[in-house]
Amino acid sequence: MAYRVLQYLSHTVTDGLTFHRSEPLILEAFADAAYANSDDYRSQFGVCLRLGSKNGCFYSITKKQKLIALSSTESEYIALSECAREVLWVRSFLGELRFPQLSPTVVYQDNKSCIRLAENPSVADRTKHISIRHHFLKQKISNGDISLTYVPTAHMTADVLTKPLCSAQFSILKSNLLGRGLLSL
Repeated sequence: MAYRVLQYLSHTVTDGLTFHRSEPLILEAFADAAYANSDDYRSQFGVCLRLGSKNGCFYSITKKQKLIALSSTESEYIALSECAREVLWVRSFLGELRFPQLSPTVVYQDNKSCIRLAENPSVADRTKHISIRHHFLKQKISNGDISLTYVPTAHMTADVLTKPLCSAQFSILKSNLLGRGLLSL
């Protein structure tokens, strides 16, 4: 295993984040989850944040969800909620640095049901079991702090953080993560 890690590091010695000075500092985010992909049936989620569409992701996290989701939509919704919390903190921090975010932060999501659930102001009977702490997302969307945009799974940068990928897909998404060879959204 150590040999494989060293081999990977030797092949990626030139990798690094790319930032373009001319790119406006507009926060964007990617949120993704892999439904029930562990032995304890908890889902893994990943969040990536970047400043500008041509720059690399300066912040990313990957964690196991604290509760067991009952569907892939719920798993993605929880990931989206965690992403929103991170986005709100970074928006506040950028404001303190005198880079206020004047428009809603675009959060890319690859689950259409999750987007519909988040953008629907009511809570349906089928989603009452989702913890209320995740529904603050609806308020942040209606306040204009966040807007959701569908992105196909093949273009979901946060997939790198949530599940094993074939080498070709990994290379493409890694380039997107680092700010090189970007996929057009």
